[in-house]
Amino acid sequence: MFDAESSPSEGRDWGVLGTMAGWSWRILVCAAALTLIVAILIELKFVVVPLLLALLISSVLAPLTAWFEKRGISRGFASTLTVLVAIAVMVGFALLAIPPFIKNIDSFKHAFDNTGDEFYKWLDGPPFNLDHEQIVDLKQSVAEAIPEVKDWLIQGIKAAAPLIAQTVALVGLTIVLTGYLLAGGDRYWQWVLGFFSPVNRPGINELGETAYRKLATYLQATAQMAALYGVGVGLFAFIFGVKLALVLGIVVFLLAFLPIIGAWISGALVAAMSFVSGGLWTMIGMILVLLVLSQINSIFVRPRIVGERVSLVPVVTLTTVLAGTTIGGVIGGILAVPLVATVSGALGQVRRWRAEGGVPTADPISDKRLDPDVETV
Repeated sequence: MFDAESSPSEGRDWGVLGTMAGWSWRILVCAAALTLIVAILIELKFVVVPLLLALLISSVLAPLTAWFEKRGISRGFASTLTVLVAIAVMVGFALLAIPPFIKNIDSFKHAFDNTGDEFYKWLDGPPFNLDHEQIVDLKQSVAEAIPEVKDWLIQGIKAAAPLIAQTVALVGLTIVLTGYLLAGGDRYWQWVLGFFSPVNRPGINELGETAYRKLATYLQATAQMAALYGVGVGLFAFIFGVKLALVLGIVVFLLAFLPIIGAWISGALVAAMSFVSGGLWTMIGMILVLLVLSQINSIFVRPRIVGERVSLVPVVTLTTVLAGTTIGGVIGGILAVPLVATVSGALGQVRRWRAEGGVPTADPISDKRLDPDVETV
């Protein structure tokens, strides 16, 4: 019989079950807290998204600002020049891509129709040898699908039209925040450190600097990889006579910032454009160019710039992109992988601390420079 004053479970060792129960409630609490944080960030996306974009862009542009400073230019003016150069590059991309695309859209449509006829003739011969009725059915299916695609595009444009003003405001805010981060990002970080106790500041500072270095390394490597793909595709597309070669190179450059999925879209776009412009062998040649550029990036570019320290497992990268796209659309997909790379860098630093035997600390003496109540000049 049990004592009325005691519980049947008192003093019992639950073993693995007890350990699993303990970890279960901790995981549930952490998941609830993370869900709440994500919900708050989504509600504040008009502020959070420009801030995150500015953080990413400033990490890529920081070397240019440092280059200006080495030439004797003040930090503030150097950051302004950097932002102006970045804006000029993006405007230049737009001027190089949009007018030729509009000018050649009719000729491209004509080439697409001619290529379609050649494609059907190709299916009529070996190795496919489709009969006449099958080809007619295929043509009819394509003809029926084209109006549906047009309606889908028109509806998408109508849905995006009200977002133009919001997008312009988001871009403007991102530009302003990028300039501020380039001019005084270190001061803002010192201000954040002031909210932590003096004992914990060295550890927090080292953790933040490690995460930021990993973020900057990842994004700078991605930018160089994007330049490699954009220049390579644009150059060989011009050599092979692909229509709108410059536009194609610019689009491939921009899509390179969307990991994995961007490469798939780029490959499909390059294949379609080259097939329409020059036929099957041109398409095969451009696909081979993409494969060679991929090997150059894997063997020479990424290991030299990034190394194994910043590499992410492809499964993790793809899952992160899909999750980011689900939560935040295209911008979420672009932001997701750099943020995961940053968290990965922070966790790597924590693992090193454990291996070294502890987190760096300082004597508990107040540092006026890091006090949030003290104005920093």
